[in-house]
Amino acid sequence: MIKALLLGLNALMFIGFGLGFILVPETVTPLFLGVPAPQGDLLVDMQATYGGLSLAAGLYMARCAIIRQFL
Repeated sequence: MIKALLLGLNALMFIGFGLGFILVPETVTPLFLGVPAPQGDLLVDMQATYGGLSLAAGLYMARCAIIRQFL
């Protein structure tokens, strides 16, 4: 029970972090990384790297928390 709860909380944090970097990277980048958001191709790369990977990891953790055999 506690494993699923902790995994679910981590999943929510990763999903929120990933969605933030995908949808509003200009706002989230200074908050988490402390640097201004890059422009152009670098912004797209940041969205894919930080946003996409975090979102995928969060969704996988959520799936594992829901399906108990993966705990």
